[in-house]
Amino acid sequence: MRFIANMQSFLPITALVAIILFAVKEIVEYVKKTRGNHRKIQAIKEILSEELERNLWTYKIMERTVKESMEILENCRNPAFGIRRTATGEIRFWRKYDENEELEGSGHPLPEVKQDKYESVVLELAQLDSGLFNSARIAYDSLKELGHIRKSLIETLDGPENDGKGGIWEGFLTYARRELKDIYDAMNELYTLMKGQPLDKPRLR
Repeated sequence: MRFIANMQSFLPITALVAIILFAVKEIVEYVKKTRGNHRKIQAIKEILSEELERNLWTYKIMERTVKESMEILENCRNPAFGIRRTATGEIRFWRKYDENEELEGSGHPLPEVKQDKYESVVLELAQLDSGLFNSARIAYDSLKELGHIRKSLIETLDGPENDGKGGIWEGFLTYARRELKDIYDAMNELYTLMKGQPLDKPRLR
């Protein structure tokens, strides 16, 4: 109050009121903007968390594919591997423990890596929270690597002559196993930052 009284001694009351109203308005706008930004950040965290959960399913499929293939190569005499495409265009990994068996073999789908949600919010995230943006950038760079591993697996086995018997297939599996651990670590770090818990439950859709 003494400050206001001192202000009144050299400012007209109308000017003083105008200054106070301006200050109050700026404070209110700042609070509203801060709350609005907080809500936007929380929404982005939820969007990215769900996308990471979907990509965790892809990660687990790739991890399983690499692990099973290495075990088959080690324990089976004449295994065969390949890529099959369904009538709907779905890409499936296929393996046979012995190529001489009459059984057709078995396999599973190879789901694609999802990044469209991140791409839709990345610019806004960079403006709202630089720290979260940097963590997200690292995690999604790792997802690009996961996509590259999936693509390389398909290219290595696609076609009638690529049956997974050569050194290229074994070399790919060794490379993929090494990279997959780092990919999960980056995904999990971002997810834990956003949700406060580890990334361990995949979302199928």
